[in-house]
Amino acid sequence: LDGTPYALLAPVTFFSFLQAPDDYYGSWIVHSLNRLLRFLALIIALFLPALYIAIVSYHYYMIPLNLLIPLAESRAKVPFPPIIEVLILETTLEMLREATIRLPTFIANSIGVVGGLIIGQAAVSAGVVSNIIIIVVAITAIASFIIPNYDMSLSIRYSRFIVMFFASIFGIIGVVICSMFILAHLVVLESLGEPYLKPLLPFSRRDFKDTLLRPALRKLRK
Repeated sequence: LDGTPYALLAPVTFFSFLQAPDDYYGSWIVHSLNRLLRFLALIIALFLPALYIAIVSYHYYMIPLNLLIPLAESRAKVPFPPIIEVLILETTLEMLREATIRLPTFIANSIGVVGGLIIGQAAVSAGVVSNIIIIVVAITAIASFIIPNYDMSLSIRYSRFIVMFFASIFGIIGVVICSMFILAHLVVLESLGEPYLKPLLPFSRRDFKDTLLRPALRKLRK
């Protein structure tokens, strides 16, 4: 790419964005577990805030009573509905993340940690957000950091807002509908004529061996 230190590889698949070069440097068991962790992180980063909004807004009966009581006490002081509460924190987190990218390296980490702690604590103390949503947003942010490819992480981060809006309107059904739209979109995508979800769709047993799990190197000779 002219003027940038990057190169483009094509064709690519969805699964290639969840693989890292260091997957092949160590034990296949450890790095297979790392891959599974990345897939779990992708699901959490995309759906966790939306599930929180849907459950708190429409399906609170799904929450165990021992957790429902402290959740209700925490939300009693918050004047906003769950979608606004999540949007405030998510937008603040995205601004903080972009700010740390633009800042010099030696102060970016400190600003990110201190800024996140101060903003989160101040927001809870002021009654703008509840304690539970701080945990939800923090787990979501950590999950998005696990995804090794920055462009994929960026896509997940902004697709999360679409799922959140569906959840705020339709509840769990909205999350399911949005998931079907995302899956249908991925199915029809192609990269230089190659299906984006290959080797899952169309399924290829030979190529699938290095997708979810990383087999031993002796099994990757072909």
